[in-house]
Amino acid sequence: MKKFVLFAVIISVLFLVAGAGLTAYAMHRKEFNSTMGKDVVKTYEFENFDDININVEISDITITYVEGTKCVVECHEKEKVAHVVNVENNTLKVTQNDTRKWYQKIFNFNNKISADIKLPKNNYNNVVIKSSTGNLTINKGMTYEALELNSETGNVYLQSNVNSVSNVKTSTGNVRIEEAEIKGLELTTSTGDVILKNLTLTDDISYSGSTGSISLTNVNMNNVKIEVSTGDVSFDNSIAKGNLDVKASTGNITLTLSDAANMKLKTSTGNVKGSILSDKVFTTKTSTGKQQVPVSVSGAGTCDIETSTGNIIIEVKKA
Repeated sequence: MKKFVLFAVIISVLFLVAGAGLTAYAMHRKEFNSTMGKDVVKTYEFENFDDININVEISDITITYVEGTKCVVECHEKEKVAHVVNVENNTLKVTQNDTRKWYQKIFNFNNKISADIKLPKNNYNNVVIKSSTGNLTINKGMTYEALELNSETGNVYLQSNVNSVSNVKTSTGNVRIEEAEIKGLELTTSTGDVILKNLTLTDDISYSGSTGSISLTNVNMNNVKIEVSTGDVSFDNSIAKGNLDVKASTGNITLTLSDAANMKLKTSTGNVKGSILSDKVFTTKTSTGKQQVPVSVSGAGTCDIETSTGNIIIEVKKA
């Protein structure tokens, strides 16, 4: 046992010495506090492209509508981490060229890099944006044919119309989508929260999350399928023409003046509470929680609710 402890101590000391050596080396080269080099601003102008493909590591990406005929890309970057911007095969492409050494990437402290894309009015087809640590912002004023947004640790903000089903993925970042008309949404997060507000969808919404919550406010849609582990799910003045299927583990499910043709709500340790807008045939099941639902009305849609230790309290408030 003593030999194992001695071995662990020796290994720890070696790691500390190695870390101190790397720090001293970086400081000696005056690169500890400026591993990316000096600030640089570059501007590009383009015309006549239909698709957009952006794949960067550490940039914030913002797309904004502007009047005129030219697309302007303004890059705020560093000497050693620059954007590569061009139009190729009818596609605006933005990538990143990182020339830092591996040890310089370790000492990367709050160096913000961004690419601001100002788009003129046009019918843009496929828009794909991926960033590992950057925020993705798509401002209002445009309509896209297809949209895919993927950020690992950054946030996603969408406020534009999309003619097809939009795919949005984050790991630890939050998602906010509002003031838009979108065919449908496929949302995936790990620990981020999702806010959907003032949306009209002609198709379905699907959401899969681990520890994040999701809220829908003033959303009209077709079918809804939500699966979340420890997050809460809430609907406020939101209507689904088809089915509403929600599964949560330890989160609460709350409905405020919301409805669907048929509902299936299931949570383990959370509560299911709120108000719906139409009569239903209710089926409820809970182990230790309280149950309070209206009387079932024959011929109405169905509302199946199941909890383990949570309460079930639903009322009908007709307009």
